[in-house]
Amino acid sequence: MTGATNRRKGHQAERDVVRFAREHGCPDAVTTRNTGGAGGNQIGDVVLAPGVVVEVKNVAGSAWPTWIRQAMNGADGRIWAVVRKTPGVTDPGEWWTACDPAWVADTMNAEPFPEWMSVGVFGDVGVVKIRFRVFVKAVRLDR
Repeated sequence: MTGATNRRKGHQAERDVVRFAREHGCPDAVTTRNTGGAGGNQIGDVVLAPGVVVEVKNVAGSAWPTWIRQAMNGADGRIWAVVRKTPGVTDPGEWWTACDPAWVADTMNAEPFPEWMSVGVFGDVGVVKIRFRVFVKAVRLDR
């Protein structure tokens, strides 16, 4: 695939994440494209809500540890997540999302989330891996 095709796929996945988030209670969700990425100042692919940044990945291969580091470094103290478009799955709510387990655990005190997938370690970073719809629900509860 060409670089242009990969960028187009990535941008479409970002738009899908924003659309899903807006439709499910995060009306301020926006892509950050063209906001300083070339200069190294971009804070993620999507701002889901004030203080919540998301890296969106739409690639065949998996590189979770690298993506998580990228999200954490770009978050600059904000809540971070990595959303990966699951191959063959068109509903962004069903895409896997890795995020900070401490934040999710704190948010979960408000309401249980039976849709949890796993808590684990990627590299030396602890993460929780959940569906994007669960992450959006947690963001709404945290606001």
